Amino acid sequence: MRRRSRSCPKYYLSVSCPGLRPQMDYVPQEAYAQTAEFLANYHQAREILEKICEINRELLRRREAL
Repeated sequence: MRRRSRSCPKYYLSVSCPGLRPQMDYVPQEAYAQTAEFLANYHQAREILEKICEINRELLRRREAL
């Protein structure tokens, strides 16, 4: 087993949920690229869902005014 030098970057993923303490998980350097890709996909999905929610709120608002 190789000993890593102290200068190697260490990566952690922090997940926060309302009302709970943030959870920190270590991400091995070998998994960093895949983790970053998954995180980018997650953010893209959240943006798409927020746009859908905005459209739905607008449609509901228009229906109430009729």
